Amino acid sequence: MKLPFSFVLLATLACTAIGAHDARAGISRIDEDNIDPWMVYGGSDNGVRSCTVVAKVAQGAGFAVVASDSNRIEVLLINTAYRTAALDHANVSVDMQFDAGPARHYTSTVATGTGTISHTVDAADVPALVHSLSDSGLLTVTISAPISQTWKVDLTKVYYAMKDMKRDCIAPQHLDNLPAPFTRNDTYLNEPEHPKVKVAAAAAVATAPSQPALPAALPAGVPGLGADVPRTDARTMYEIGASYENKTDVLPDYAAARAWYTKAAAAGDVPAMLRLGWFYRSGIGGTVKDDNLATRYFTQAANTGNAAALLEMAKFYDTGNLFSAVGVERKAVVEALYVRAANTGSTQAMMAAGDWYASNPAFIGNAPAKSLQMYLRASDAGNVVGMQKAGWDYIMHIGMPKEEINPAKGIELLEKAADGNNYEAMQDLSFIYAGDNVPEGTAPIDKAKAKYWWDLFLRTRASQNAR
Repeated sequence: MKLPFSFVLLATLACTAIGAHDARAGISRIDEDNIDPWMVYGGSDNGVRSCTVVAKVAQGAGFAVVASDSNRIEVLLINTAYRTAALDHANVSVDMQFDAGPARHYTSTVATGTGTISHTVDAADVPALVHSLSDSGLLTVTISAPISQTWKVDLTKVYYAMKDMKRDCIAPQHLDNLPAPFTRNDTYLNEPEHPKVKVAAAAAVATAPSQPALPAALPAGVPGLGADVPRTDARTMYEIGASYENKTDVLPDYAAARAWYTKAAAAGDVPAMLRLGWFYRSGIGGTVKDDNLATRYFTQAANTGNAAALLEMAKFYDTGNLFSAVGVERKAVVEALYVRAANTGSTQAMMAAGDWYASNPAFIGNAPAKSLQMYLRASDAGNVVGMQKAGWDYIMHIGMPKEEINPAKGIELLEKAADGNNYEAMQDLSFIYAGDNVPEGTAPIDKAKAKYWWDLFLRTRASQNAR
């Protein structure tokens, strides 16, 4: 029996935003200018859960693949130009050609309410289409009259994005009735020898020098490059760049900002390296996107041992971006970066590492225990959020063997966090003394203490939120 897995072919992200939720970062709206091939999102629309990989194809144009718990796989092409009454429910033909292969011909329907062109593909045909998207380098989409459009879709990164969608979104959301290769036992999206993994690994070796290949010269006519600023003062050069990027009285001058950041980075300023990484990664201010150059700047920053830079590198590896792909060993690389960042003594890095371990129990051995140890390190260094999270782990028996369960230690840590004005710890203590949402026998029920901590929680939260 064939199931109706719908493929919606579409053509834009309009010039507004995408209403979706990132499965990992909780992003609810993404401006079109920040879309990069391919990004993964997960969310819910009217109770229907979905996972999406999306890429910007051109200004005002985009391509996406969506899986939902209504047992649908969709490929989306959207364009505001399609939102006309004359086109509503009109039939158009769509040809999809992967590289130089034969075109696949579809009869599709235009829906003007969303500006989409949609086509339904039988479940049995979904694996071949997903394989074509993942294995090919270029997709040419041709839409017949009255739309009469042809555009190119770069498929370089879609394999990695689909891996992330399956692992980080489809599996956690329990979208269990999708066809291969999104099923749990289909290994296609986890192939260590997939051609794109090999190509990426070879490219990483070829384009990862210890120092980045920086632009040879600064743009002509950039203000302030005279004798008024010491050229060896990296921090001053960074601050000048930031002033150009963050102008509030007039439009920012991104070319000047990038030029000053380049000069500061060459002089060893780590924040400048990170900003340049973002400029080339996201195409800020019209900068031509260059993943290789972005990676080199981030790597240069991380090689200084700077905790913030190490965390940035960990996040990029963890999202499975092509420029940082390392195949099946990626999680181990990410873990090593988080540990290096924590070992700098930064409590922010310790907390980030603890949170990362907590969110990856299926991929990292003994992750709950490692998460607790990072929270305890941050707690010992005076971080009140670390105290709160470590305390709650002790209360909920997370990250420890049965013989080490110690709710009294959990209460002690939560009280220390509460003394540091952490209102989440106050709320936790209220739950403990009320006997709500905690293991039985954690502490004797004490309604007076529960009320005291609850009232303090409400006052402290209101006070902090009002600032």
